[in-house]
Amino acid sequence: MSAPPLVVEGLEVRAGRAGPAVVRGVSLTVPAGGCLALVGESGSGKSVTALAALGRLPPGLVRTGGRVALLGRNPAALPERALRALLAEGTGFVPQDPLAALDPLHPVADQIVAPRCPDGWGRLNEALSAVLGSRRPGRAERRRVAAALLERMGLRDAEARAGAFPHAFSGGMRQRALIAAATRHAPALVVADEPTTALDAAVERQVLTLLREAAAEAGAGLLLVSHDLGLVAWFADRVAVMREGRIVEEGETEAVFRAPREAYTRALLGASPALRVRRVAPRPPPGGRVLLSVEGVSRRYGGVAALTGATLSVQEGEFLAVVGESGSGKSTLGRLMLGLEAPDEGRVLFAGEDLARLRPAALRRLRAEMQPVFQDPLSSLDPRWSVGRSVAEPLRVAGLRGWPSEREAVAALLERVGLGGMERRRPSELSGGQRQRVAIARALAPRPRLIVADEAVSALDVTTQGRVMALLAAFRREGGAVVFVTHDLRLAAEEADRVAVVEAGRIVELGPPDAVLGAPSHPYTQRLVGALLPPRFPLPATLSEEVPS
Repeated sequence: MSAPPLVVEGLEVRAGRAGPAVVRGVSLTVPAGGCLALVGESGSGKSVTALAALGRLPPGLVRTGGRVALLGRNPAALPERALRALLAEGTGFVPQDPLAALDPLHPVADQIVAPRCPDGWGRLNEALSAVLGSRRPGRAERRRVAAALLERMGLRDAEARAGAFPHAFSGGMRQRALIAAATRHAPALVVADEPTTALDAAVERQVLTLLREAAAEAGAGLLLVSHDLGLVAWFADRVAVMREGRIVEEGETEAVFRAPREAYTRALLGASPALRVRRVAPRPPPGGRVLLSVEGVSRRYGGVAALTGATLSVQEGEFLAVVGESGSGKSTLGRLMLGLEAPDEGRVLFAGEDLARLRPAALRRLRAEMQPVFQDPLSSLDPRWSVGRSVAEPLRVAGLRGWPSEREAVAALLERVGLGGMERRRPSELSGGQRQRVAIARALAPRPRLIVADEAVSALDVTTQGRVMALLAAFRREGGAVVFVTHDLRLAAEEADRVAVVEAGRIVELGPPDAVLGAPSHPYTQRLVGALLPPRFPLPATLSEEVPS
């Protein structure tokens, strides 16, 4: 039997040598050919544990204790060059934020064949795919290999897209490119940090199946960091539950899910929408005035149609969910709604104003009324600014808009999103879920009438998801409208007043969730709903949906 590619014993990580502990006493083993899942709330230490195991902690964090054996070697004792060689040859890494991990100056094909080291920022390494041998391939060969890997990840038109740059990819497409890069050379260990947050149900099942198959073929271990307990139930052999930097429960996946020992684990399982089967109940139609109208809108990029003839409206106080596969045009529709891009055909009206015809000054004033929450929180926050300054920026542009003072507004907004007292932190000091909550606080700051949230909770654990959805629900009760771009059909079914289904740039179905998702009429919607994984294990009926404070 092969030796485990990763063994961690008593790991301790601190914010500075004498700072508070971020990870405390963590021990885990990733067996060859097996999958260990790390689960827990945002900020529990999952990603820090994975990065510490690879010897790639971000600035400000220091490993102060414990033992790590990565492919039989201690990464902390290796020179930088030797560590980079070890990581490039023997490991694959799928980071949490795909836009930040891909270099905007290099085509995606080059980064798949010669990807970055797993520090998220390092230089391109020289490791090449095993199928190419030791020689350096030419551009045409790099494109061919990259296209084959992307096609394996379920990307349409892979050959044409392989030569594109990251900005031309949707969030889900970028995520699939990173997974292709991580598995291209049959590594002994793959570390996947939230690898499916930007993917729809059909693709996430396909991608995780590919990850497991690649690991099994190579006898590799897979460390899966995830907040999606439904996927963990299907794909992980063992699960370790983290809370406040410690592992509070670990065991075989089925044993932990069927009979969790810890109250915290029971609460996480009870709060997960992926583990509950709920009937889609009919809702009364929203009765507000029309706030936003999209009329026959089309958008093309370099001759490729991203959106074609889209028509819909959003009423005051309405929650409209826009669902579809990665690359279907959902995010393009959201950007057009906000006036961030102009349509090639058709028009977008907000409060009766045609956004494309407004003068820049008038459009700037109107932006306070409609706020975005982007898919990639790290790329939407200035890394040089503190959290407090980032949240205050919309108020400095639009005015206080009813807040007593800027300081009181920032404090109240951060408290609402569960980040009270974090005004002085930088984005690099926050987890992915915490950064997303900062982005939501920014959106709420100018008291808008419309929020367009693009995969706003895809990076969040189930309990933080619930808090954010409660914030959006409170915003709706105050008369605000929400356009919720998502691949999570369960959330759309539970929260939306209406659902719009987008396929290849066209809205193919629009209506209440009980009709669209409960009894879909279009074949594409039927396929999306059919791709949802049912709960794998019958969970105890006594599980609580409240996570202990």
